[in-house]
Amino acid sequence: MKIKAVVNGSVLTIFICGELGHHEAIDVISRIRDEMERGTYMQIILDMDGLTFMDSSGIAVVMKAYKIAQSMETKFAVKVGSGHKKRILMAAGLNKIIDFI
Repeated sequence: MKIKAVVNGSVLTIFICGELGHHEAIDVISRIRDEMERGTYMQIILDMDGLTFMDSSGIAVVMKAYKIAQSMETKFAVKVGSGHKKRILMAAGLNKIIDFI
């Protein structure tokens, strides 16, 4: 699992690459929280395009990141592309509360 954060102006993009299952989820959430709390941002984007595997643990990761962004009063979006990752998140109804880009 690889996590990389890139700041461009007032936008923080967090890239997650590798496999995201229940074994990785707790560490990923902790690392995402650390990156989000390092600064003040107008928008935070969670880029999940680099994931080669994601199960329902991805829902928990996205929801936790979304809640952290809400507490920071920061816009939040998820980049998932198409395929199984997007289907998992949409099946959970996340597209109704979170912007997908």
